[in-house]
Amino acid sequence: MNLIRAVLFDLDDTLVDLREASFVSFNETLRRHNLRTVSFQEMLDSWHVTWRDVVRSITPPGVDVDTLLPVIGPEYMRRFAEIHLRYSKLLPGVRRALSELKRRGYLVGIVSRRTRKVLEEEMEKFKLQGLVDTLVGADEVEKQKPDPTPILLAAKRLNVDVGCCVVVGDATSDIKAGKSAGAFAVGVLTGLQDADQLRTESPDAIIAKIADLVPVLETLDP
Repeated sequence: MNLIRAVLFDLDDTLVDLREASFVSFNETLRRHNLRTVSFQEMLDSWHVTWRDVVRSITPPGVDVDTLLPVIGPEYMRRFAEIHLRYSKLLPGVRRALSELKRRGYLVGIVSRRTRKVLEEEMEKFKLQGLVDTLVGADEVEKQKPDPTPILLAAKRLNVDVGCCVVVGDATSDIKAGKSAGAFAVGVLTGLQDADQLRTESPDAIIAKIADLVPVLETLDP
């Protein structure tokens, strides 16, 4: 019997490109509060920075960041939820990879910092519902990746031991969450962090794209 039974994916930059939706909704929120908007590259440069640090970087002197955060954060999330389907793009090879995983009998989950509603809408847009067995959204857990809590919840919902799961993501937070939970972890180079950055969390493997995943699973689970 194979050890690996489930594969748990991150969403952003792993399965779906949501960068443009984030860019539009973030700048619309900033404009409403008369704050400086950011360029696309500035947004990418802060992609893995804490929300507080991002807001602090564009807040003028004399404005209390701690007062602004509880207002801007929810506004951004609401606007993102309204427009994400207009801009999202499925990354190349994702459908084929998920289909192959299901054909081989693996369970598939998605664990994301996006809300459950956003995940469900993205699954419907790209007709992936039949290829994914469980979703864990940010609003379903108290702690987010790199904390292992979302990974543990996904394993529980799939009724598998977390040690039989592989976590796949483009960021060190994905790898750290997977390793902390006791799962295997695979980094994918479709995001903003390079191989050297991903290696700082000691992933079990690094792949260039999701299409390369199945052969790697075979090496982890001979």
